[in-house]
This record gives sequence, structure tokens and C-alpha cells, in this order.
Amino acid sequence: MNAAEARKWFEYDAGTGKLFWKKSPNRRKPAGTEAGTKTRLGYLSICINGKRYMAHRLAFLIATGAWPEQEIDHVDGDGLNNRLENLRDVSRVINRENQRRAGKNNKSGILGVYVRPNSTKSPFFSTIVVRGRVLHLGGFTSAEAAHAAYIDAKRRYHEGNTL
Repeated sequence: MNAAEARKWFEYDAGTGKLFWKKSPNRRKPAGTEAGTKTRLGYLSICINGKRYMAHRLAFLIATGAWPEQEIDHVDGDGLNNRLENLRDVSRVINRENQRRAGKNNKSGILGVYVRPNSTKSPFFSTIVVRGRVLHLGGFTSAEAAHAAYIDAKRRYHEGNTL
């Protein structure tokens, strides 16, 4: 799909980030209704002519006239916020540097903070990955202190960071 074809199917509101059907793709989706179904990863997906597109990539295509060359990063970390000012075409490295939440396997539940169950002196520690290398930021007595060290390092080393 190119930009002209996308513009025939969708109306994009850059201020709200929403895509609306200009013409109905089927009986269940009349023209004028909002396009997209939320995925389990927290993005909007749109199926047209049997092909699935991510709404943020379609929004970028319609607004700029070209498909993104790399990945689309949601600056604020909200995968449903497809306002043009919130979308940027960046490398995978930069996109990963803008991570805002702890991974699902992180037992502390706090970005950049890990728990050492056998350590009573400094049970929390923090690390950050910079250009493929792990930097140890230290051990801490509180999760808050470990998180603060991580955020400070993130602001220093991650150019893609928007925290």
C-alpha cells in the first residue's frame, strides 16, 4: 500500500492520532468509524484487503507520504497514542533505549532495578546496557535509589531516552 491508497481508505487526525475509515471495508465497519483493534502488545492493528498493518505505521505513511525507513517509536511510550508529534522513525537501538517500563520478568517491577535475594546489605542493584555492553551501576539499600541511579545513567547514555 502506498500513501495515496492509504489516504483513499483512511482519514488521519494528526492531533488525536486516530484513523477513521473513509470507505467501509466490510458490513461491520462503516465509513466514519474509528479503525483499529488493540493488540495484546498494546498497539492498534488494522486489517485491509486481507493484510494486517500497524496503525502507527499507517499514520506515519499518511502524514509524511512515505513508509518509515526503520521502526516507529512512540515518544511517550504509549502504543495507542498515534499523534504525529508522538511518532518518530528511529533505529531499533534508539527505540529500545526509550523503554519506560520494567520487563515482565523483572521481579522488582521497577525499570532498571533488580533484586539480589541473598544480599541483606544492598539487596537492590542496577545495570544499564550501553552499545551492547552492560554497565553495573551499583548495589543499593532501596529500590528507589537503584531506580534513581538507572534514570540518571539512562539520561546520560541513551540518546533515544525521553524520560
